[in-house]
Amino acid sequence: MKYLFTILLCFSIFIGNAQRVDGTWEGTITLERPGPQTEHKFQLVLKREGKKVTGTAYIFYEDQPVAMDLSGEFFYDRSMRLFNHEVLYPTQQPNKEKHIRKYQIMYTRSVWGDKIEGYWQEKNDPIFEMYRKGRVYLKRKENVAKA
Repeated sequence: MKYLFTILLCFSIFIGNAQRVDGTWEGTITLERPGPQTEHKFQLVLKREGKKVTGTAYIFYEDQPVAMDLSGEFFYDRSMRLFNHEVLYPTQQPNKEKHIRKYQIMYTRSVWGDKIEGYWQEKNDPIFEMYRKGRVYLKRKENVAKA
């Protein structure tokens, strides 16, 4: 009976933490190639249903933000492969495809705070050309209650 209780407790903790990737993540996205290295504020809003992940990515450039929809897969080792599909904002920007990316990121749980880290590169990277790529560093955005 004691072992059954322990197993059920561990299982409930595992199931309770399974959706923890849901929510808003904030941090930075860096452009590492081609140089020079630049860094921008970056935000992901994710929703997970089983292995499927959907959401929106926001890059905050100096002149204006860019919003893109995304979807992908969540794997058993807590890694995710995500793809931007289209630019949602600004709708009239020329050369929108430069914002379309693919991400290979890892979700890590910790007592010091959950984080997402990984890499991105252009989704439609041309063969034998210098496509753009970089890194992603994110932490869960804390919900602050307003009084």
